Order: sequence, then structure tokens, then C-alpha cells
Amino acid sequence: MENPSRLALARNMRRVSATRGIGRRFVYILRSESEPERHYVGVASDVDERLEWHNAGPLGHATRYRPWRVVVSMELPDEQAVRHFEGYLKSGSGRAFAKRHFGVVIGSSTICMVGD
Repeated sequence: MENPSRLALARNMRRVSATRGIGRRFVYILRSESEPERHYVGVASDVDERLEWHNAGPLGHATRYRPWRVVVSMELPDEQAVRHFEGYLKSGSGRAFAKRHFGVVIGSSTICMVGD
């Protein structure tokens, strides 16, 4: 007979993985090391891979402010939540939130849309 605590643990692990979804999604904020007042807000399933792309990719807004480093990344439960929070961080109140909680000043001219 199966151990009841193991069954409960297995059920709980399935529930946790189901709530996280199949693919992980993150909202991230990058800071330019060459111009520290420049920040970039984006969405990715792999923040390390996305950072490599920003620092080595051939084109895009972010190329002239290289190198970049991650200031913060947050995993959210689904695509809708990620897109909503990304939009919020790009709003006036979201910029104030980022400044207050992450020490990041996001100006409207330095915020960019990005996605996987």
C-alpha cells in the first residue's frame, strides 16, 4: 500500500506545477551599465537567455546602451498576468512603483516593448 503522505505530496506537486503553467514567464527590468539611468522592461521565458540576446543581439533599441544587467525579474503565473504587469511597469504609477521598490527610475523614453 502507498504511503498516504507521499500520495498527498505527489498530488500537491501536481497542483503546484499546474498553477505555474507549462512555460515559465517572467517580467524583467534591465539597467544599462554604460548609461545607468537607462532601463529596459520586457517579458521572457528565460531571463538569462534574453539578457544574452540584449548584450549580443544584432539589432534593436537596446544595442546602443550595452552592456545590460538584470535589476529584477519576477515569475508570474501566466501570460496574461505577465503582460498586465509589464504594461503596469510602463505606466506612470508602475514607474513610481519600480522606483520605490527596486530603486529603478524608468523614464518613458527608455521603456521598450519586448517579447519572446
